[in-house]
Amino acid sequence: MDPVAVDIVLEPERVPVRLVDADARRVEVIQHSEDEEEYLILDAAGRLVHRVCPERAYLPRVVPGLRPSFAIRALERLLELRWLWNRRFASISPREALEGAPGILRGLVVPDAGPATSLPAVSGPVRSVEVVCCTYRRPEAFPRLLPRLERAFDVARGRGLEVGLAVVCQEDGLPGAWIDADPRLRKLPWLRFVRSAPGLPRARNAAIVESSADVVLFVDDDVDPSSELIIGHVEALDAAPRAIGSAGRVDSRIEGIRERAHRAVGQVRASGWVDTNFDAPGGPEPLVVQTPLGANMAFRRERMVAHLGTRWFDASLEGVAHREETTTAVELVRRGELLVYAAEGRLFHEEHEVGGCENRGNVSRESARRRRAQDQLFLRRLYARLGPLAGLAAALSAWRDVRMAAPGTRAAALEDYLATWLGRGRTSRSG
Repeated sequence: MDPVAVDIVLEPERVPVRLVDADARRVEVIQHSEDEEEYLILDAAGRLVHRVCPERAYLPRVVPGLRPSFAIRALERLLELRWLWNRRFASISPREALEGAPGILRGLVVPDAGPATSLPAVSGPVRSVEVVCCTYRRPEAFPRLLPRLERAFDVARGRGLEVGLAVVCQEDGLPGAWIDADPRLRKLPWLRFVRSAPGLPRARNAAIVESSADVVLFVDDDVDPSSELIIGHVEALDAAPRAIGSAGRVDSRIEGIRERAHRAVGQVRASGWVDTNFDAPGGPEPLVVQTPLGANMAFRRERMVAHLGTRWFDASLEGVAHREETTTAVELVRRGELLVYAAEGRLFHEEHEVGGCENRGNVSRESARRRRAQDQLFLRRLYARLGPLAGLAAALSAWRDVRMAAPGTRAAALEDYLATWLGRGRTSRSG
């Protein structure tokens, strides 16, 4: 794909935001964070703002005598944008803001010639939403979920939205058993059943093929949606008409209620680690995510089809379905798209340990190996532009995982990664 050219603005000290024309060039800003959190927002001028913390810089940890500073951390973010996120720099201003960075590294981010890429097109107001729920080895899940979703449907219809539900069945006997138990399911005009071979990405893609809604909203089958689930996503997307999708709030049974209100929601770090924090409440500034959580995420259908056809998710990521939503999200960001956080589009994730992708509780040895293999596949894709260093960067992440594993499981973790490295080293999108 072609690089996305951007004008970079470095702001060691924040300045008042100047409103710009709707057809302005694409601008990304690097600013000081108020604290140690690093996160993304859209400012009042529609600029994508990277809030960074000097104390989280990597270079001072490995270069003796180098002290953390805004210049160092801004330079690192520039390198991340260039080598991980497919950005080309049309301009960088003010150049003086990088004076504290090592000269040899400043030379790596000299602006390229040429204008900035135009901003993504503005989408119209959302008028229809289809909720997609993929279910597997949880025959009791859909009958429990349906009345919960109907509350959210009633609220959405009260706002004038057209809503529907697609349930993707991945095993024999369904949906027949549900219809036999509740014949009214045949008569609901807004409900459709879809059959798919097992595999969460494959099942999601099967639902997309025949969807016609403006927005497709994916939820897991083991959730309790709030009545504002649908309108929360719609309001977030209508408020950010250039966004291709939204990540909804997910309150977790496992995480419980946390006291701190994080702003680093869905951030993919250079290490490949993801700061999730999808239980964060809303704030005065619209947060931008680099990846949603698959249990609660929405996309504008027409724009997704223009990029990816009807195969939005990589069907080769099967089994534990690990990193599948992040793989898609990273590709979208690299194409210049953005996703916003929809804090009001909320649900509670019950996180059942039986059925689904079976990646909770006491997972099988095979599931653990698949998860690590998919981690490495994702990291090789993330680092693909590093060339020969991509494998080394992914291996460093694996080594950290091995070191952090419980003492009795380190040998198994190392064996899993060795099996991955000696196996297929695919780095392209497939499925």
